[in-house]
Amino acid sequence: MNDSYEMESPAEILMGYCRAMQNRDIDSCVTLKAFQLEAQTIFENRAKKHPNEVITPDLVQQLVDILEAGYRQERQSNGSQDLSDASFSVIGTELLSSERAIVTQRTTWLDGAIIDERVMLGKTKDGWRVMQAWKPEPNHQIQTIAAKRGSV
Repeated sequence: MNDSYEMESPAEILMGYCRAMQNRDIDSCVTLKAFQLEAQTIFENRAKKHPNEVITPDLVQQLVDILEAGYRQERQSNGSQDLSDASFSVIGTELLSSERAIVTQRTTWLDGAIIDERVMLGKTKDGWRVMQAWKPEPNHQIQTIAAKRGSV
């Protein structure tokens, strides 16, 4: 894996994450995840329902630690899915803002099965990082950038 993630595009980061998953490299997966952004998003969504709730940096960090520990435990105890007969490609990138992107990833299995998944990535101080599978909100505005099939 490349140590200069900050210079890479969302699509390249997602492909690196897929390779790490395929190799069952939990540490690299964790490096490429955006637990901090996930925690902040959870609290931002919660603030819409509980506007008077005080969220401290310590509380956010506690959630970051819980999210990472849960991710590691899930991968270690349940084992990672065997992805040895899968190939990955990017079929599109949608920029939501300068700090958020959705990358559509295609997984193709040797048996011919194809799964397309939209994954949100966020820009951190360390560059783009994987957040989560994405479900669209109504009326969001996006800029679609066609990704060349097979290119990263």
